[in-house]
Amino acid sequence: MQCLSNVSALTEYMVDDRWKEELNVNNPLGMHGEVAISYAELIKILWCGKYSYTIPRNFKVRSAVFLFSYACHLP
Repeated sequence: MQCLSNVSALTEYMVDDRWKEELNVNNPLGMHGEVAISYAELIKILWCGKYSYTIPRNFKVRSAVFLFSYACHLP
């Protein structure tokens, strides 16, 4: 998480909501944008300057669901 949040181009892309233009919520094999949405929420919290810490519970839950779903489709 620390590495990703310090990739300035990615962080700016998420904070500025530019990612919403490319979100594909209709992909039947995807997570309907849930991982991207929770990641964007987390990045905004991390970089807003209001909080000294955060607990990334929502992102962790969404990521775990995605990873479980992905693992179930592996041969």
